[in-house]
Amino acid sequence: MALQVKFGVSTWLWTSPFKTGSIPELFSKIAEMGFDTVEIAAEDPSLIDANAVKKGLQEYALQAIVCGAFGPSRDLTNDPAIHENCFEYIRSCVDLLHDVRERAQPLNAINMIKAVEDYHPYFIEDPFSPENMEWFKPKFCNRLIFQ
Repeated sequence: MALQVKFGVSTWLWTSPFKTGSIPELFSKIAEMGFDTVEIAAEDPSLIDANAVKKGLQEYALQAIVCGAFGPSRDLTNDPAIHENCFEYIRSCVDLLHDVRERAQPLNAINMIKAVEDYHPYFIEDPFSPENMEWFKPKFCNRLIFQ
């Protein structure tokens, strides 16, 4: 069985912050260099148009992941007053990823859910796309998410 290996590169190598205007130059360069995936460094999600990213990904046959940037104003470890700002930022990054990819793979969703478990979210809305509903079956949820 052949191993399916994909290679990706971060937009941070060339620009900070990443913004919609960076797409043509960076995506073409990344594709020409032979990468399969681009890590979009979402320092400020308001600077990124998800539809333009999606179009650029299709044009250059790339896949995307989204990376967050955390620091004093986006810190979940100490000051509860800062937590809401951090949660809002995380929501905007997840929204960007959803809009760009239109789906989260089940194991990525499960890992995200496990990562926020210590913060006792009230609910996680629609973690899987409709084509992955089998992951909601109790045998998966009990074993993988809610141990």
